[in-house]
Amino acid sequence: MNEEKLEQILSKLTSIDGRMSSMEEKVTSMDGRMSSTEEKVTTIDERMNGMNKNIEELKTGQKVLTDGQRGLRKEINTRFNETKERFDFVDRQLRLLDVDFSGIEEKMKHHDRDIHCLKNL
Repeated sequence: MNEEKLEQILSKLTSIDGRMSSMEEKVTSMDGRMSSTEEKVTTIDERMNGMNKNIEELKTGQKVLTDGQRGLRKEINTRFNETKERFDFVDRQLRLLDVDFSGIEEKMKHHDRDIHCLKNL
């Protein structure tokens, strides 16, 4: 009976050894998968870092453009105000000239009447 038990134990040990070999193969396979997954995660991380750099470059470029736009707006407003002031000055001068011409015309009419009256004397 001991031999029979020993055979059973040996059979079970052989079965366990087969299972252990199978598990070792599966662990090795899982190690390969984990390595592959780690490589993929590393690649994704590198891509994310590259994207972050690109985003920072875009933000910097956008800030430069925004600052330039503000500068242009300020320059346009300054030029507009200068032009408006010059236009207002020219407009005032034209109105003064118009008043002067009206006065001159009135004086000419008065002189024409005086000349006409003097001719008729």
